[in-house]
Amino acid sequence: MTTVGWGEILDGMEIRRAIIRSAIERGIQEIRSDPQRGVRKLVDLGTHFSRGRFQKRIFREMQDELVNPNTAYYALVTNLVNRVRAGHIERLGIDIGFNSWTHGAAMIRENEQKKGYNIPWCLVLNQTQEIQYDLDDLMCQGEKLGIYCYWAFAGDLEQTEALCAVFHKHRDSAVLLMLPDARLPRVNIESLDNVMLFLPCGGDSVRESAEARAQRRCLFGLWTRYRSPEPVVSGGLERMAVELGAPIALVVPEHGADAEACAAVRSYAKRAREKKSIPALLVDLYPTIEEVDRIISVESCMLGVEPDGTVFTAKGRNEQIDVRRISLDDVLLCTMPRVTYTEQDAGKPAKSSERN
Repeated sequence: MTTVGWGEILDGMEIRRAIIRSAIERGIQEIRSDPQRGVRKLVDLGTHFSRGRFQKRIFREMQDELVNPNTAYYALVTNLVNRVRAGHIERLGIDIGFNSWTHGAAMIRENEQKKGYNIPWCLVLNQTQEIQYDLDDLMCQGEKLGIYCYWAFAGDLEQTEALCAVFHKHRDSAVLLMLPDARLPRVNIESLDNVMLFLPCGGDSVRESAEARAQRRCLFGLWTRYRSPEPVVSGGLERMAVELGAPIALVVPEHGADAEACAAVRSYAKRAREKKSIPALLVDLYPTIEEVDRIISVESCMLGVEPDGTVFTAKGRNEQIDVRRISLDDVLLCTMPRVTYTEQDAGKPAKSSERN
């Protein structure tokens, strides 16, 4: 029997990354010269390289959508490659598409099989106040489990600038960073090509900051919180994103938003994605996290970390569990649903039981 060492596995991963990076580079060039043909070819290449269930589903949906020559996907992708530095697209594309949804997803399923509990594909980090835990260590632990994506709610500028230094150390992980106001961090944010900034759609300086990001050919999005569905379902946020050159508009419910409002926004976001008449993606944060997790692990689970190290799940905050005192492994053991895998299919849980 031939034994494959970790070195050979890592070399194989680097080869696949290099092939994908080269394909993205060629795809970007072709889109600039012939948008519709280039977009279709890039999606076909994505379908060919897809290994994870989520990737395969996304590219199948895109192939079906591109049959319609009037779909806004063409404009969305063309705007993206013409306005954003190729290196930024490549870095985030590989971090999310390969490191998180392919390599990371395989690690997550393998670890779930061994450990017997669900592992989320991303972590939600509340950094709106000074954090009291070791972020670098937390991300190292997450990456060992297969978690290569982090949604972070930023605090003040000084704190955000310090955290950017940590994010820079984890170039294989994608960081989606929601700023509390439109002021940009005073760091060389262009060098943080694994970080995508989201500007709040309110405030006087959002247009100025969006223009600054656009001039530097940086990828950015807009985000907002909602309590009632009206500001979202009116379509105004998507139209503003198109006007400012942002390909993604992210919505997050305020604390206390009722279930009816959340359901209305979720339904609207699904219809907007299916209709795709505006060249900007509307992303409803928590349902999107759950949807991706159901595809990677069959069931959905979500874990967030508060500034003081305590955690929250879809059921709410758990102040008894703290990442400062126990490992991320033990946090997941205590908070995530149990899973049981069949011998025939190590990638799919057969059943689960909820934890508190």
